[in-house]
Amino acid sequence: MSWARVAAVSVVMVVVGGGCVTLWTLGVADHYVMGHQIEFVQLVLRSTPVALVFPALAVLPFTVVAVSATRNNFLLYTRTRRRIRSTLVRLYIGAAVVTFAVFAIIMLTYELGAMVSEVAGTVDYVPGRVDRTPETTTTFSQLMVYGTGAYYAFQCVWFGVNAAAYAVLGLSCVLVIRQPVVALLLPWLVFVVVGFGMAVLGLEAFSPFTVAPANLTQLPMWMPMVPAAVLVLVAVGSALGTVWYADRLAVTA
Repeated sequence: MSWARVAAVSVVMVVVGGGCVTLWTLGVADHYVMGHQIEFVQLVLRSTPVALVFPALAVLPFTVVAVSATRNNFLLYTRTRRRIRSTLVRLYIGAAVVTFAVFAIIMLTYELGAMVSEVAGTVDYVPGRVDRTPETTTTFSQLMVYGTGAYYAFQCVWFGVNAAAYAVLGLSCVLVIRQPVVALLLPWLVFVVVGFGMAVLGLEAFSPFTVAPANLTQLPMWMPMVPAAVLVLVAVGSALGTVWYADRLAVTA
């Protein structure tokens, strides 16, 4: 497992997915008129494919790098030096921690971009421009009653937790499915199919697309937490199942 490669990919993700996307949105939003910084973050998520390809992006910082480490009878040879289950636990913890950090920072860059847009005058912020207040603008903006910082901090944690869950799920697929490309894309394919399927059924509030709630009209806070909780439980369950059957994986990997 090359931690140097993980660090390199993570830095590229933050620079491109965070910095470049934010700079591009600042250019697009030049001379826009908005009511609050929240609307800038909404613009980032609406004008870029970040929300739609979120699970595919989530596997990039750690899981994609881990693919090479799980091929060529890696688990079989590893157990001569340490317990296989211990190795898998380390991989899962690494995937969760690294991916959480990367995506929390990416969301933070969007929020910093919103601050910069106001300070630099790139966007004209006119409070009361619309009937909505910041607290009623979008999902989770209810937290604005505790201050902008509370809302921004929660958004970073939310983005990071969802990304970490998809990274763990992707790692489980890589360990179980022999075709790495199929394994890496499977969580995203399920995300898209389930998301559009629930939209057709009129259940958008419980869709996995709520991973980007700043892009949604305001919902009660508990609604997006339902699909997020299901995602986390599935990810944790897949990790526990993989670790439990680690010896069998070592033989078949």
